[in-house]
This record gives sequence, structure tokens and C-alpha cells, in this order.
Amino acid sequence: MTLEAEYQRILKKHIEYKRKNNKLVLIAAVFPILYLLTKWDVWMLAGIVYIIAILLFSYQRNNVLCRSYEQIEQQQINLLTERLKKIGIWQETGRPAFGYCVTAKKLEPVYLYETENYLYMFGNIFIKNCVYAVNDQAFYCFELNRVVLEEGYKTLDKHSMLWKERKENHQELLRAEGLRLNNLMIIESFIYDDILCDMINRKKKQPMNIQLELTNLKKEKLIQTQLDDMTLVLEKDTAERIGIYADSI
Repeated sequence: MTLEAEYQRILKKHIEYKRKNNKLVLIAAVFPILYLLTKWDVWMLAGIVYIIAILLFSYQRNNVLCRSYEQIEQQQINLLTERLKKIGIWQETGRPAFGYCVTAKKLEPVYLYETENYLYMFGNIFIKNCVYAVNDQAFYCFELNRVVLEEGYKTLDKHSMLWKERKENHQELLRAEGLRLNNLMIIESFIYDDILCDMINRKKKQPMNIQLELTNLKKEKLIQTQLDDMTLVLEKDTAERIGIYADSI
């Protein structure tokens, strides 16, 4: 079964569970009606027990679905690790992160792999799959983009790179670049490092509140370094996570 087919299979289950859950919630309305007709307290008690049972049942089913997505993503991490080992750059202490490559024509998320002396920069090696979205809540899963992974990488000497703080915050950068390049999807680029961290740390899968996350970006500072005709930008906390610090302001 292909990865896309697996996503569709799990999504179908999710929709089916949600439909069943809605039917069960409608049945809960019967208990207050019975109470009003009979004035028997037992109907109210039965209604409360029924609602608690629905919530527990729904929670358990959602956990099963989330574990399925987590297993898919862990498979992608394992494939990535195998590839890094094959090309000879993987280290036990290596630390991954996502940054931004900014040029006159684009802002692109880039995958970074930090080792003791080097920073290896790939293109965006993950395909972002928005499994479903409701209002401001979105559920994302990553799929390894083997084509981009096979395109190669740049080897950067960590100790010769000069990092400076940028004036604008994380939110201002993404919005400005989205407007400059006439592509507002750029604003969602921040999710790559967030989801990568969750995948690496095996954090429980859950929907992301996009508007809340965008608001939080106002608090996040950025640092940058110049690489020929491009600028490599990292969120400050992300940079420190992989041992990179600003040299000056």
C-alpha cells in the first residue's frame, strides 16, 4: 500500500468515527426529554453516564488514529536516517532542524543536519500533508520527499559562519516574504521545524491551532547568515537547539 493510500485509509476511518460520534451525541438528547416527561432523576443520571461513555470512547478512537499517523511519520524518520548513514554524514549526536533559504525569488524551508564541525543543508525534504482542517485546527503529517533528498546537499563549515540577529520577528518575516513573493502559503512554513521536533521526540500527534501558532511567532527572534547569493535564516531557539548562536546584533 502506498503512503497516500494509507493516509486515505486512516482519513476515511476518522470521518467514519466522527459521523458515528455525531449520531451518539444526538441520542444523548433523549435523556433530558425523558426526565421532563417523567421527572425521574434516574434519566438525568443515565444521561450523564452516557455522555461520559461517549467522550471516553471518542478519546480512545482518536488515540488509535493518532498512533497510526505517528507510525507513518516514524517510518519516514527511519528512512531519512538510513539515507544520512548511506551518504556518510549521520552521527549519533547529530541534530536536525528546519530553517529558511531566502533569495530574491523565493523563501524555501530547508532541512539542516548539524554535526560537530559541519552544517549540512538540504532542500525541503518533506512533503506537507494536511490530513484535515476544521476552522483554525489543522492536522499535518510529513512524507519524505525522496526526489529532493537525492538532489544532494551543501556542506557548511560551522565555525566559519557569521550569524547576526535580524530586526524583524518570525511572524513579520513570513508575512513580508509572503506578500513580496505573492504567495501567502509561505506563512505556513514555520510548521516544518515544529512538526520535525515532534517527530524526533515522538510527541503525541495532535491538531495544530494555526492562528494561535502564528500569534506566538511574534515572540520569536531570528538570526541569519549570508551564503553566496542566499540568506540562511533560523529561528533563534531552533538555532540554539543545534548549537548555533548569533555573533552580533
